[in-house]
Amino acid sequence: TMVLEEPEPADGWVNYDLYLANNLKEPENLQEKPPGSHGEVELSFEVNKSGDPVNITVKKSLCEACDKEAIRLVKEGPKWKRKAKKGKVTIKVPF
Repeated sequence: TMVLEEPEPADGWVNYDLYLANNLKEPENLQEKPPGSHGEVELSFEVNKSGDPVNITVKKSLCEACDKEAIRLVKEGPKWKRKAKKGKVTIKVPF
């Protein structure tokens, strides 16, 4: 049996989480809500040969602005390591 391993950030998960936290631009409609009442956007994507995320889909939406911001972060973020040819990864971007 073949085990498909999920792609992972080239710099590791700790650094990737730091990248998300440091580069997140919270949408204005969320800034008005009290802290802790926010949520997260869940994204799924594949990683191409170059280590870039492709075919990004929103699995769990928070709001349209949050979804767009989460996708921007993933697209502009660090490279990924592909462990299998068709490996898909799901990540959560907290707001």
